[in-house]
Amino acid sequence: MSQIKCRLEEIYKWRYIYEELSPVIGEIEATHYEYNILMKKLENVPNPIDLVSRINELELERETTIKRMSLLETKYHIDPGSIDTKLSELFNLKEQYEQLIPIASKTDLLRKLIEEHINLRSQLKREKEELERKLELLDYDEGVHSKLLEERKSIEDKAKTLAMRVSSLKTRIDSLRREIEELEEEWRNIKKLEQKYIKLSKLVEMLKEIRALYSKDQLQRDIRNIAKPIIENYTREYFKCFGLDYYDVKLDEDFNIYLIGHGGIYSVSAISGGERMALSLALRMAIAKALTGESLSFMMMDEPTVHLDEVRRRQLTTMIRRGVRHRGLSQLIVVTHDRELEDVADVVYRVQKSGVFSTVTRV
Repeated sequence: MSQIKCRLEEIYKWRYIYEELSPVIGEIEATHYEYNILMKKLENVPNPIDLVSRINELELERETTIKRMSLLETKYHIDPGSIDTKLSELFNLKEQYEQLIPIASKTDLLRKLIEEHINLRSQLKREKEELERKLELLDYDEGVHSKLLEERKSIEDKAKTLAMRVSSLKTRIDSLRREIEELEEEWRNIKKLEQKYIKLSKLVEMLKEIRALYSKDQLQRDIRNIAKPIIENYTREYFKCFGLDYYDVKLDEDFNIYLIGHGGIYSVSAISGGERMALSLALRMAIAKALTGESLSFMMMDEPTVHLDEVRRRQLTTMIRRGVRHRGLSQLIVVTHDRELEDVADVVYRVQKSGVFSTVTRV
């Protein structure tokens, strides 16, 4: 295959040289043809030197003829018109001579150029023969050559098709690469979100466990079970200070409070308003002491007489006087609009609004 390729390359080389030289050979052949025509024309043209001699001779002849014509005309009465005709011919011949002088001066140059073209033609002819001989030695087959050219064209067409396909694939690859980069970026974002989701899931599970732990049936129940007897005991102690006709206080599992008296067990809804306020005060003091674990020295009550009639307000005042001061509560602040509570207070402050401001006055 490599030998065939080398031979084809050599054939293409000599064929290219032959194609380059063919126009030159044609020009030389055309020049040679013109040269032959010119040579034939020159052969028919008289020699300039001969023409000059001939003209000189004709001049002499003319002069002699004129003399003779004069003699003849005088002697024989010859017609002068024939002389004019002869002279006209001589003048025409002179004009031809003058026209041929420039051609004669360029004859040597033309001959030299023609000889050079002939030599070049001979050289090119020899080179052509040499090329033809080399082509014969190469065993050139035009059919094989044509077939190889067709195969070459087919291969070139396939190469162009493949190049277009490669270009299309490169474009597609670039597009896929960008899509991959975008998907990788999305994947990284998804992984980050997944990590956050895992952390949040763990946190949610932990919160669920905490919620379950602090639910009503778990830690809250345990706390209630622990706090229930303590709060019952403190509530019982504070409530006894109010001197009411009940000897015990009970809390159920949901911290609903009941009073136990000689007539049975009473719920909060079954007792009077004053008794309810006394029980509420005792329960609040018991819860505060249970939380602090120490003796309760300070408490603040906001509008404790709301929804109480005058009788029950007086009862509440009496209960505060009896109970609070005997249970170590050194300071009780009561915010109220009822003046009945002033009787059990050590210090009273009145707050009065005047315009957009409020003034505080000690009574």
